[in-house]
Amino acid sequence: ADIAVLVVAADEGMKQQTEEALTQILESGSTLLVAINKIDKPEANIQRVKQQLAEKGILLEGWGGTVLASELSAKTGKGVPEFLDLILLASEVEELKADPKVPASGVVLEAHKDARIGNITTLLITNGTLHHGDYVVSESAMGKIKNMTDTQGARITEATFSAPVIIIGFDELPSSGSVFRATTDKKEAMGLKKEKPRARTQQIAASTGEEGKPILGVVVKSDAYGTSEALRKLISDLQFKSVSVRILRNEVGDLNESDVLLAKSSKAVIAAFKISIPGPVAKLVQFSNVSVLSADVVYDLVNGIKEMMRELLPPEITRID
Repeated sequence: ADIAVLVVAADEGMKQQTEEALTQILESGSTLLVAINKIDKPEANIQRVKQQLAEKGILLEGWGGTVLASELSAKTGKGVPEFLDLILLASEVEELKADPKVPASGVVLEAHKDARIGNITTLLITNGTLHHGDYVVSESAMGKIKNMTDTQGARITEATFSAPVIIIGFDELPSSGSVFRATTDKKEAMGLKKEKPRARTQQIAASTGEEGKPILGVVVKSDAYGTSEALRKLISDLQFKSVSVRILRNEVGDLNESDVLLAKSSKAVIAAFKISIPGPVAKLVQFSNVSVLSADVVYDLVNGIKEMMRELLPPEITRID
C-alpha cells in the first residue's frame, strides 16, 4: 500500500494486534497515518493512545513528530470527513498519481471459493480502469470478469484506481498479495499467464528435532488466502527455547481426509479457521485420535497452538541443597 492507516481504539489503546499491524506497516515502508477511533465512548483516553504510540517511536504532530493523525468515531461519524481529507493530503504530499486511461492493474486482496457461485476475488486497483468483461491475470490464475461489484455489493461496470472491487471469473483462486493485470484481449491474457508450478510432495516433519527438542507439527486449513497467510506468519513466529512449531500444510478449503491422515502420521495438530468439517471427515478425526483446534478468531487459534506448545515443554527441575 502507498498509505497505511493504523486504527487504534481510544478506549482500549495499543493491543497485541495493533502492535503487530504497526510493525508490518513500518516494515513495508508505507506512509503511516493514525486514526484514533471510538472517541465517543466514555472511557476513551486519547492522550494515553498518543503516549503509547510515542513509546513505540511513533511521534504524532503536536507530540514532537510528523506522523499525521485524526480523532474520530466510526459510530457517530464525527471526524471521519476530516480524516478522509487527511488521506487526500497525504496522497498529494507523496505525489501519488495514476492513469485512468490504461488497462487496470493492482493487487489481489482476498480470494475464496463459494460452492454455489464459484471463485470470488477482491481486487485493489492501483492504476488504470477495470471493466466488466475484461480478462484478468494473476500469476497462473486467469479469467474473464463475469460479475463485478463494489464493496457494498452494488453491481458496477467499471472501476478505477484506489477502488476495491469484488469479481467473479477467475478459473482458480489467485494468491492473496499477488499482482493482477487486466486486458480486453484473451490472447494477450494467455501470454501474461505464468505456468502453474508443479505440486511438491509434502515432507512430513519428525516429532523431535535436534537434541530431542519437541516440534509441534501443524496442519492449517482456513477459509481464505488472506487469512491463510496471516496464520502462517503468526504460527511460524511461535518459538520457545525448548519447543518449536512447524507448519506441514497450509491450504484454503474444508478439512479433508488427506489433512487428517497427514496430521495422524506426523503426530500433528489441525488448526481449522472458519471452515466446515464434513461428516465422514469428522468420523475419521475421531477414529484417528487427531487433535483439531477450531476457531473463528485468528488470535484464539494462535493462542490455542501456543498452549499446546507449552504442554510439550519439559518439566522444570529445581534443585534444593
